[in-house]
Amino acid sequence: LSASGQGGDDVMEIPNMIYADPDFDYLSMSLVEGGATKDGYGWDNLIDNDVFGANCKVLAEPSDARAVFAFDDEATIHKIRLLIDTAEPHEYCTDWTDEIKISGAMSLEDEFVEIFHGDLEKKKDGEWHLFELEQPATAKYIQVELLSSIGDDAFYREIAELQCFGSVKHPDIVVEPDTLFF
Repeated sequence: LSASGQGGDDVMEIPNMIYADPDFDYLSMSLVEGGATKDGYGWDNLIDNDVFGANCKVLAEPSDARAVFAFDDEATIHKIRLLIDTAEPHEYCTDWTDEIKISGAMSLEDEFVEIFHGDLEKKKDGEWHLFELEQPATAKYIQVELLSSIGDDAFYREIAELQCFGSVKHPDIVVEPDTLFF
């Protein structure tokens, strides 16, 4: 979210607000399962829209840096927004994720199919990456894999936030004509 003053020159960024996409809806998610993380830095932090404070991010063990999330309903994903660095003072900058893969599936029994694979360059502190998918993808579940970190000697794979934008297919609602009241 940004706002400007009367002259329009002063811009204030509020980074923890959900980005309002002009074309697509924000797709709400919940954590299904995730690999090992440092205590207090779990996978639930990836989708909580909190980018302030030391524990607002995921610190995943490199050996199993993956998690599965569920959308509320079947969703078509058009855009992905990622935040790697929250601008918090950080002594382990080599932990920042620099390669990520996101795959989708309609059920947990289905094979996850890659929908996004990206290299993430270091951006200005607190600046988001925004990716528009070349081919929109439909899924009920997504799997996020943090494939590498900036440094070879990284203790963890670090990422702060993930947001998806698109459209949701809501279940059909059947209303019997005799149940309608006016």
